[in-house]
Amino acid sequence: MRLVLEGVTLGDAVPELAELPDEVTLRPGEEETVHLPSLAGAGYVWEAVVDDEAVAEASMQFQPADEAAVGRKTFSRSELLILRGRSVGITCVRLVQRRAWERDVEPIAAHALTINVAAGNGEATERGGTQ
Repeated sequence: MRLVLEGVTLGDAVPELAELPDEVTLRPGEEETVHLPSLAGAGYVWEAVVDDEAVAEASMQFQPADEAAVGRKTFSRSELLILRGRSVGITCVRLVQRRAWERDVEPIAAHALTINVAAGNGEATERGGTQ
């Protein structure tokens, strides 16, 4: 898919949805940032919902816009999903990309990430929290 907006600069290409990780492994207290393809110029933003917030938390940020395009409308090429491990366990982060004012409309994109928060040795744990 190619999005063309007149008079708007979109940054360099970011990973396609199919290139996003399906699983991320963290330790308690560790953070990882995942770049998500942005369509903020068209009004679309990513939303993240964590199934078990005792295991991991997720927050969204916009990557700074291209400063080289001074004087033009510029949008970040990606949104940043910041994942943080909280306690040992496995949970799922569900991502949807939609316009904030279109609640009754299907999202244009969706992705699910399995988050494995492991003890220091990196071993997998059972779903649902602490060992």
